[in-house]
Amino acid sequence: MTNANSCQDRRRSPHRPAGVLLVVVSATATASAAPQDPLFTEESWARGVQYTMRGPWGALTEGSAGFGNAIADLDGDGDPDLVLVGRSNGLPGIFENDGGGHFVNRSFTAGLLPLAKASVVLAFDHDGDRDLDLFFGQWAEPDRLYRNDGGFQFTDVTESSGLGATRRTSGASVADFDGDGWLDLHVCTYHDPLPGGESRNLLYRNRGDGTFEEVAVALGVASSQPSLQSAMFDHDGDSWPDLFLANDRGNLKQTNRLWRNVGGVFVDVTEETGTGIGMCSMSAGIGDLDGDLRPDIHVTNAVNDVPPMEGSNLLLLQQSPSDFVRAEEAWGCTHDRMSWGSTFWDFDNDADLDLYVVSEDEGNSLYRNDGGPPMVDIGPVSGLAGNGADAFTVAHGDLDLDGDLDVLLNNLSHPVEIFFNQATADRRWLRLRIAGEFPNWHGVGAVAIVRHGGPKRQRAQWRQVLVGGNGYLAQHETTLHYGLGSDAVADEIVVVWPCDGGQRVLTGLPADQVWTILPESRLGDLDDDGDVDAADRDLMLEWVETPLVPGREAADLDGDADLDRADLSLLWSRAGWARPDLDGDGLVGGADLATLLGHWGSDDPIADVDGDGVVAGSDLAEMLGHWTKTK
Repeated sequence: MTNANSCQDRRRSPHRPAGVLLVVVSATATASAAPQDPLFTEESWARGVQYTMRGPWGALTEGSAGFGNAIADLDGDGDPDLVLVGRSNGLPGIFENDGGGHFVNRSFTAGLLPLAKASVVLAFDHDGDRDLDLFFGQWAEPDRLYRNDGGFQFTDVTESSGLGATRRTSGASVADFDGDGWLDLHVCTYHDPLPGGESRNLLYRNRGDGTFEEVAVALGVASSQPSLQSAMFDHDGDSWPDLFLANDRGNLKQTNRLWRNVGGVFVDVTEETGTGIGMCSMSAGIGDLDGDLRPDIHVTNAVNDVPPMEGSNLLLLQQSPSDFVRAEEAWGCTHDRMSWGSTFWDFDNDADLDLYVVSEDEGNSLYRNDGGPPMVDIGPVSGLAGNGADAFTVAHGDLDLDGDLDVLLNNLSHPVEIFFNQATADRRWLRLRIAGEFPNWHGVGAVAIVRHGGPKRQRAQWRQVLVGGNGYLAQHETTLHYGLGSDAVADEIVVVWPCDGGQRVLTGLPADQVWTILPESRLGDLDDDGDVDAADRDLMLEWVETPLVPGREAADLDGDADLDRADLSLLWSRAGWARPDLDGDGLVGGADLATLLGHWGSDDPIADVDGDGVVAGSDLAEMLGHWTKTK
């Protein structure tokens, strides 16, 4: 297309947006003073990943605009695996992580059939069995859903699930929008209906029986504009996932949109929030750039000379739930490149979110945030500028488990690239796996705020577990990553589960660890078998008064980062046992008395009923007061 008013004329505009000169000058100055070693090194082939993207097969309305990728733990072993689409033969790429950032190709044995025009991939647990299933959106071909059967084996359940629509599927996102625990799916459809079809976005409600019901029309979110990416995130802090939509050709048709989720019902708040900008939107980046604990939005743009955007990427900083303001010029992240994927992340572990933007026809930008505006584009010296190929999709995760974020980058007509992070030096970090309850076991939609630095220089960082969003066509690793700078401990962690699912406050967790944060309902179940019983008691007695380490988080019932007698007493209470019931059989009797007398005068926690550090008369009195009482 050559229409000057069309965002499909993807060439450079003669009009350079304000602020670009500052970025270019800063980047040049940075390059001259930078060390020789890059911050990132490309190691895909050395790490066992060989997967080449095909080129484009037509204009945007006829083919695909890039190909998706995902970083996700498909086998549940604690290290992230890779999912890729876009190969010339259509076969998705499945690569198993060996735990050290090296990968084994499972593509040919995974049971996945070639997907001729796959565009997007998401990994989420659609059936509540704790395995991540795979959704593939396609361009003018049926979308597909594959159930994860374990061991990198997948079964096509598209027909039974009801997710096999044939549309021009672009970006998608996942959240539990109606609060029933089951994960729902929003799918963007690019404009212009196929013959005999219609063009509108889809919202699939998960019925909980392996099937989905399409409800976009009923809920007022069946947008028919050319949408390229959605994000379901909690913009107003009420724990319910809201819906943001990035629309291409917004200067000609409909602008970007924001719907607030009010208990499972969507209300259009685009106009009142200031998010309805008309532009050629591609990505929906979500993150708290300015550190005020409110999520901001970054949207990439096409090179274009049509007001009001004129090719500038968009940065919307949230001032309040009803007020977003444009800030791309102030923050130095506006430019005239043909941009696609973008993501907020802390690449250097300095506790500030940075911004990475990939571009179709020029080098990629890495905007380093040093704590306030403007940011500096260090792309030319970072190792992430790219090789001149058309870049569309980027995902990040800690692929080699060394405490910093690595990059998975898709380029058209080139092999997939994996960039390993060399930038974090001796800075500290914290990673949180937010667990949930059945059926949302992976805590999708949960928000975690980490405070660190002590009372004199306390910092606070906001993150949310997102599946889709924070980019274009991609899924990042869902383990939440926090750079802590020089801080060795998280003073406080506040986790809020979605849709009024409760919250927890934890204190004193040490840095440089991956911690699993469990909801209240799963505390005390130390062996994770679904109940609190004698086996959990035995483990607690083994672990009590030992340091808290990853894997034992369910035993820290009071959330103070140690395993002590207070946790032991809480376990007894959680199980419904009277504390003097030392053997947990439901009775306080002779067996319990024998145990107490056998530990008389010691500090053994099993018999220290009142938790004062010694087994003595007060413990005996407590036991006699509960004699023969049942649980």
